[in-house]
Amino acid sequence: MTEPSYLDTTRLAYDGLAVRYAELMRGAGLVEVARLVREPGESERFRQAHLLARKPAQPQR
Repeated sequence: MTEPSYLDTTRLAYDGLAVRYAELMRGAGLVEVARLVREPGESERFRQAHLLARKPAQPQR
């Protein structure tokens, strides 16, 4: 078995960022609405992630 390359190690670190940011948003009281994760394009080295969140609805008084 070969040692993982720097790029492999870095990719693993970046792959968990969308999950971590989603956890941080939830911790701040935001509600995740959508998450898009796509593979890197020709000129990119890492996956791209986009998160969409909103404030929770306030109950009517």
